Amino acid sequence: MDGIRTITLFAAFIYAVCLCSAAQAATIDVPADYPTIQGAIDAALLGDVIHVAPGTYPENIDFFGKAITVKGDIGAASATIDGSRLGSVVTFQNGEDLSSVLEGFVITNGLNKLGGGVCCDAASPTIMYNTITDNTAEGEGGAGGGIYCLNGSPVISGNVISDNRVLSYNGGGAGVFCKESSAIISVNTITLNRTDHDEGGGIHLIYCSATVTRNVITDNSASGNPGDGGGVYNYYGQSVIDGNLIAGNRSTRGGGVICFYGSTTIIRNRIIGNQSTSTLDGGGGVYCWNSSPVIAYNEILQNFANGRSSGGGGIDCYNQSDPVIACNLIAGNFGYLGGGGIFCEDRSSPTVINNTIVDNISSTGGGIFCDSSSAPAVTNSILWGNFPDQLLSESSAATVTYSAIEYGWPGVGNIDIDPLFAEYGIGDYHLTYDSPCRDAGDNAAAIKIDEDFETDPRIVDAEVDMGCDEFYAHLYHHGSVVPGQEISIRVVGTPGTVQTTLAIGSGVLDPPQSTAFGDLYLLAPYKQFKLGAVPSMGIIVVPATVPATWIAGESYPFQALIGPPMTGSQLTNLMVLTVE
Repeated sequence: MDGIRTITLFAAFIYAVCLCSAAQAATIDVPADYPTIQGAIDAALLGDVIHVAPGTYPENIDFFGKAITVKGDIGAASATIDGSRLGSVVTFQNGEDLSSVLEGFVITNGLNKLGGGVCCDAASPTIMYNTITDNTAEGEGGAGGGIYCLNGSPVISGNVISDNRVLSYNGGGAGVFCKESSAIISVNTITLNRTDHDEGGGIHLIYCSATVTRNVITDNSASGNPGDGGGVYNYYGQSVIDGNLIAGNRSTRGGGVICFYGSTTIIRNRIIGNQSTSTLDGGGGVYCWNSSPVIAYNEILQNFANGRSSGGGGIDCYNQSDPVIACNLIAGNFGYLGGGGIFCEDRSSPTVINNTIVDNISSTGGGIFCDSSSAPAVTNSILWGNFPDQLLSESSAATVTYSAIEYGWPGVGNIDIDPLFAEYGIGDYHLTYDSPCRDAGDNAAAIKIDEDFETDPRIVDAEVDMGCDEFYAHLYHHGSVVPGQEISIRVVGTPGTVQTTLAIGSGVLDPPQSTAFGDLYLLAPYKQFKLGAVPSMGIIVVPATVPATWIAGESYPFQALIGPPMTGSQLTNLMVLTVE
């Protein structure tokens, strides 16, 4: 009984302390209670919220380890903290954790060697919903024009990080720099940041196990020598780069993403229109240097590599790089020297499984090029429409099996038959029902691949399909979602299915509702459209005009039901149209 009594008294004591702490937490208004943000921080106690009214505050603030929230109003009436180029605008350097929150500010005009906008040194704060712009890291080893992180686990989410600079050698990360950190960098817009003579125009990761997810990383640049990684630079570590748009970035090499050493995972990104500008090096989309990342489920499109002694418009594997390249759509890339899609050189032998490699251009090896020291293993893939050829191998050790190769290639299970894409001319590379690539792959090679590039399940029938797409009930669209413009909504289903219904919901159910037909994502009420039977090609094409009443930024959720209700119908994936 004494033991129970002691525990009860201890619990009551803890409860009382919590009540006391909650009671002491207060809201402090700036400038009503304190004229400066730093003055309010100095006065704040554990759990306090400092609310900063709109206006410009010429300050350089330090949280001094306090677990407090410093918050401005999000939107047009934001508070601006102007660092006056006198140091980092905001500093965390006393062991702050996630309960130290910086939210809702414009953070600008900072100048420091490490962290022009925000400096996190051995700290792990929460940095969210800020606009971090026009800050500079300058000096030898300068890093983190927008945000600098060392030895911490910050959460950086929902920010706009733009127009920041690094003017130095041996540093980098104009947008975000992380070293020896496990940062979560999510749902940010990271754009128009630049390094001069350094790495990582958008994000620089070194010895990190960071998670970089669902960001828009566009139009950043890393120039000069080395000038690596216009979008994302990764050196060693085990970071995950997942579900980002990485587009329009430029660098000397590795326009979109560059990996040095380490075991990075690059999955489900759209890597589009990036450039490597050096005449020596390559890797317009992804560049691997002595590294073996997993590159899977990505769309790697229309990237450009200018190198005359290297190549790889889509992916460049260099210096003993043996990545696993699986379930990617690699299309429309250009590599000047070779390997419009994939370039393998200097003892690099990637494993290439279930990719669709189409319409890439190079002087040689339009789809894949490998030098005499490299031996890629290509399985379950489609190489079609590449110029001037599909695959050029200087090595007899390269192997190709169970793949569709235009003009043919020796190997078990290979075919030279038109893949019958849904609509080749507009870049719709989904397989139709009659495609010779359907059920023509090797299950053993795809044993570790459980989804296709659109998260549809793999090995739907007896055998896996060739290429990145598995023929499966699916809803998708072609065309830009712009009011008044034409788009094409497409439903994949089994030919002969007598009834298909397309529905638009009033919102999205999260989590979805489990039904006998699959997961229902649409929130009622919905508007329904009868589409009729699935044609022989297995794809219903629905021309549509985006309503003029739709407003930019709005989202509209769609889902289709394939088959009459109650007779083995199947719900497709959720498709959300976001108005541009």
